[in-house]
Amino acid sequence: MLTASPVAAQHGIYLDLHKKDVADVSKFVQHPHVDGVLLRFKWAELEPRRGKFRLDLIHKSIAPWVAANKKIIIGVMPTAQRNGFTPTWVFEAVPSVRFQRSPRKKPVTQIESWHPKFLRLEAGLIAELGQRFDRDDRIEAVMVGTGHLGFITAAPSRAGAAAFVDRGWTPEKWTRYVLATATAYREAFPSKTLYMRGSSLLLRMPNPDRSGFAGHRPHLVDVRDHILALVATEHDISV
Repeated sequence: MLTASPVAAQHGIYLDLHKKDVADVSKFVQHPHVDGVLLRFKWAELEPRRGKFRLDLIHKSIAPWVAANKKIIIGVMPTAQRNGFTPTWVFEAVPSVRFQRSPRKKPVTQIESWHPKFLRLEAGLIAELGQRFDRDDRIEAVMVGTGHLGFITAAPSRAGAAAFVDRGWTPEKWTRYVLATATAYREAFPSKTLYMRGSSLLLRMPNPDRSGFAGHRPHLVDVRDHILALVATEHDISV
């Protein structure tokens, strides 16, 4: 049986920090109006080889925030519409999708994250994170990473959405994947407050009827709302 996690008194201004080009964080750490930080990490950098974890990157990243007595949320970005977020070894086991991202027509190879094998591989990292950080008082909460950049979005571009649907993506498959991921995180972090980030869209699909998803709202936001309601009521996860 899963136990309920404590509810954090979440308030204040949090910096969402995930770009390597922000090399000097001192101006943010010491800023009097910044109460905390959300640190998002690429799966590829945390587990470059299967079972070989680089969680020292997390310890290094949180150090200045801990020293400044700031609140810390960590999260994983398992995939994105940019190359290099998913480990290369995952592509050897799970089918991928190829398309050109607008507006610069940049070629993207993205994993089929809704494929059943994907979460089975990702589960190793989730479990390892739980062992290392569930009882770590320096971490206030953990973001449940699912889609693009760790958010609930499956594909934020029209090209990506079309490619996903062409490869068999459906609202039902995405719902099963997100809920299964939520379960994995809750089992790994029974003591920690968990969050799931919503977004303005689930799939960039202005007219779902044309892709065979009759009755759904533009960008499948009704599916988004349904998923977020389930993770909140059935998995004890804040949204």
